[in-house]
Amino acid sequence: MKELSIWVDQFYGGIIGHGMFVRSLCQEKAPSRHLGKLIKWLQPGISYFDRADLSLSYCKVIRPEAMFHLFSLGEAAWGAFHNAHTLNELDFQPKLVGMIVVIERESIMRSLERTLKKGIDSISSLGTTHFSWFEKQRLPYVIAATGYHGSRAGLEQLRTALELTPDIPMIPGPSLLNGDPLLFDIEHANQVLIALHNKLKSYF
Repeated sequence: MKELSIWVDQFYGGIIGHGMFVRSLCQEKAPSRHLGKLIKWLQPGISYFDRADLSLSYCKVIRPEAMFHLFSLGEAAWGAFHNAHTLNELDFQPKLVGMIVVIERESIMRSLERTLKKGIDSISSLGTTHFSWFEKQRLPYVIAATGYHGSRAGLEQLRTALELTPDIPMIPGPSLLNGDPLLFDIEHANQVLIALHNKLKSYF
């Protein structure tokens, strides 16, 4: 069976959506944090994050199409890690081949109400500031667009505001605020995994 390492992250906002995504798909009670054999620094000793206790979560998800090894940052490290590093500084086993980016509509809108003017221009400003990190990784990715279920117009506005090309899949699903506060909608999560796998087929 093909084995693929996938990085799970999130775009902006206060809800830690990437952690919820990994927890929802983990076959065990909690994601593993013993990652010594799976992920290492290529140049150890250069960063605060280069420590044995780097807050990373890992989960192995077996599906008919592939075995997915999901990695995500812990809540305490999110944001600060983005400011200091890119993923090509880490050695993943198996090789890292793609990303899942969680975007929660309500989280974005609440942040905009506090910090920016409302509307699509505001989302565009957020994209310029925060979305560039994902582009720097030079990996195929898909968007898990939570809170956009049944809102095709809103989804297309988001694509336009973030200047996402048509080939980047955006998979809408229920809001993270309406369900279990610790888990991601499992049907949505599986749709996102399938979409990423389908996108990766064109790269291999």
